[in-house]
Amino acid sequence: MKARFQSRATTISLGIGVVLIWSTCFVTIKLSSLGNEPLTFAAIRALLAGIVLLILSTLGGCLKPPSNTWPWLAVSALTGTSLALWGMFGSVPIEGSVIASILGNSQAILIAPLAVIFLNEKQTLWRWMCLGIGFLGLLLVIVGKSEGVGTLGGSLIALLASVGLAISSLVAKRLSGQMHALTLTTWQFLLGSIPLVVAAIIFERPYYFRPTDKALWSLIYLAVISSAGGSFIWNWLLKRIDVTSLTALTMLGPPTSLLLGLFIFDERVTMIQWAGITIALVSVTCLQWSEDPSHHDR
Repeated sequence: MKARFQSRATTISLGIGVVLIWSTCFVTIKLSSLGNEPLTFAAIRALLAGIVLLILSTLGGCLKPPSNTWPWLAVSALTGTSLALWGMFGSVPIEGSVIASILGNSQAILIAPLAVIFLNEKQTLWRWMCLGIGFLGLLLVIVGKSEGVGTLGGSLIALLASVGLAISSLVAKRLSGQMHALTLTTWQFLLGSIPLVVAAIIFERPYYFRPTDKALWSLIYLAVISSAGGSFIWNWLLKRIDVTSLTALTMLGPPTSLLLGLFIFDERVTMIQWAGITIALVSVTCLQWSEDPSHHDR
């Protein structure tokens, strides 16, 4: 029992660490003023992450995936990389880092019914209630924003990122038992970068793009630390915990982004938003300790 508790604590700690890194992405994008060419920035981020992972997987001798997994890898790449990164970079200039982060991290709500349908994961009434409470917390953070909720178009773009990440997590969970996490992550970014590169060439002429020093360092952080490192750990964790519990940790992202916005951009946090943050944190805690221990990897 003690070993199982320690293993679960380690798993949850790693998951929280990844979410905290990911929650800085929206703020990093805004801080670096990456908004004029979102497709170009998204393509560079995906391609750079893919190259780093390609080198690591080649050195580790785990580059080649099973031949029957290519269609699923393509789905994961198109949703979790192409769609998610476009939604992230495209929504921040319109919505700002806080609202984009809230909507872009709502996959915890989307994943539960999809996991029931496609992965046969069991959800108790208590867990549905926890998810509902967490969703209420996120809504309070949105509606409590003093200057308004934002534009419909920007919200939809941010939600597309969340939908893409939710689908990708389901596919990655399905593939986690068939290949090394490094293999899975490598092809997610290599394949996912292709549509972004093509779209950037067509719509933004990336060959004229010259990033500032701040933008360059931001891209390195986003690609190497957040995308390559964070996504690899996330896919590794999918082997050890059910996808609903793991994805529920992403509810920690919006409150973190909100606090970063408070300290970095001096954004005002209302009492309603503080209430929403508290509710979301309570929801995540309840979800993590309501998981059936039999779901956890032995």
